[in-house]
Amino acid sequence: MLAGALLGGYPAGAQTVAPGPYYATPSWDQQLRAASRFVVLANWNLEAVLDRETGLVWQRQPAETALAHAAAHTACMLVRTGGRGGWRLPTVDEIGSLLDTTPAAAGSGLPIGHPFMGVAGVAFQTATHEFSSDGTFAVFVQRVGPNADLLSAIPSIALRYRCVRGGANAQHVRGRN
Repeated sequence: MLAGALLGGYPAGAQTVAPGPYYATPSWDQQLRAASRFVVLANWNLEAVLDRETGLVWQRQPAETALAHAAAHTACMLVRTGGRGGWRLPTVDEIGSLLDTTPAAAGSGLPIGHPFMGVAGVAFQTATHEFSSDGTFAVFVQRVGPNADLLSAIPSIALRYRCVRGGANAQHVRGRN
């Protein structure tokens, strides 16, 4: 029952809560069940989640405030989730790696038993952006939930965001003709 209390109301065994070491061996070709895929990082004040499938560390709960793209980018660089810096906006591929399109996950759009809070039905901005042939700039936005889809938005529109740590830290730019 203590594990359930530590997990903020999630059923015991929904995912691992541990102080480490974690020794993730990420491989984008593996598929892990949520119970072994996600580790809520106890020594990060339960504020971060290691995805053992990708090796990325995610904020457990997204920011409550919606910000324009540049401000969200800066906010991730400055945040100290779990007492650590080094955060950034995720790419569209990274945030998409969290999605589960199986019928069983249709309610949240995430794997059953995931440890994340405040995600269903939210559109999160990403670091991935595009320039169209007329020079218009747009950012990609990933909606999480039963109607998960990929959208593009004007960078000045305030949207929710979730920061990630680790990975390639690459800015993905896609061109359109």
